[in-house]
Amino acid sequence: MIVDPFVPFMLRVILGSLFFFQAYDKLFRIGLQKNYHVYEEDCRKRKVPLSFMKISVLFSSYIELLGGLFLMIGVFQHFTLLLLGLNLIMVSVGLGFLQGLWDLRHVFPRLILLTLIYLIPKENDTWNFHTLFNMF
Repeated sequence: MIVDPFVPFMLRVILGSLFFFQAYDKLFRIGLQKNYHVYEEDCRKRKVPLSFMKISVLFSSYIELLGGLFLMIGVFQHFTLLLLGLNLIMVSVGLGFLQGLWDLRHVFPRLILLTLIYLIPKENDTWNFHTLFNMF
């Protein structure tokens, strides 16, 4: 299958932007304390240790921030996609356990884009940081 090099670039930058700016807001605009507060009551009801929730939110935020950045510039792609996929699983299971019915609108588009990027053959993704430096 031959794919125009713009397609994987476009998908990577869009997905990377979604993850990066979501994490940026969580970490630097809203703050982790307010994010923790959102899940505190649900954790108490379900008897989930607050320390586990805090570690999960912190881990998720930094994976999304760095993963988004790495996708946008096109480095460590396989490892980054793997971590972001595991992050989506963790978030889905966690929210499903805590809230039962929850809004998929934040997870589903990311899952689709991540899957599409995985399905595109690596040799078609030439608009990235590695290719740029191999030219010199």
